[in-house]
Amino acid sequence: MVEKDYIDKSSPLPYYVQLKNILLEKINGGEFADGRLSSEHELSRKYDITVTTVRKTLSELKNEGRIYKIKGLGTFLNKPKIEIDFSKYLSFGRTLKEKGIKEIIEVKNREVVDFNQIDLRDYKVKDPSKKVVLIERVRRIEGESIVFERLYFNYKLCSSITNKAANGFIYDYIINNLKIRFSHIEEYVEPVNLNTAESKLLDVKKGMAAFLITKVSYTDTNEWVEFTNSYIRGDKSRLHVSIR
Repeated sequence: MVEKDYIDKSSPLPYYVQLKNILLEKINGGEFADGRLSSEHELSRKYDITVTTVRKTLSELKNEGRIYKIKGLGTFLNKPKIEIDFSKYLSFGRTLKEKGIKEIIEVKNREVVDFNQIDLRDYKVKDPSKKVVLIERVRRIEGESIVFERLYFNYKLCSSITNKAANGFIYDYIINNLKIRFSHIEEYVEPVNLNTAESKLLDVKKGMAAFLITKVSYTDTNEWVEFTNSYIRGDKSRLHVSIR
């Protein structure tokens, strides 16, 4: 419940700032459960201020990424970005589960290919196998495609990864079913613009900004396990690292 749901006309704070504070408190308190904000005229009447003042408030909230407008339909709340703890990216699905966010994983492709078909770019893989299991999958949250993953696994170690296994917590399967222990994992993050193929899989426009996480991992006996590229939509997520 908002503590002060009115404009204090005796306050030195500009009206649009007061309204912004009120709306932010309501947004953070979950008062707009349907995701839709009151109209400009409704806000103007309720708080006894001009529509121009209301528009200034909404313009600031829009510029800060808190709301967006659809012509003819109204003003809506932007969902908060998914915060991905980079130090825990191995458990991305589990992190979502802990946050109470449901995801759907769709396997687009699974096949066995030669290792030399992998585009490593500038990355190195020590003692790779000749064959790899290629898995391409999309992770969706509330109907939106958020992550596209292209995963290459050592065929000798991971040939039993089926579509069913790839459709869930794949690293849980590797650890619990294949009894593989990761000892050395290298991860790299870089900003990229999605190409045509990736943007189609994520249902966005070509060139959209994304985070590309490249990972190379090894077992406790120093045997190569995987090389992966994960494309995460930049408009729906942000990376978090805590240094203590």
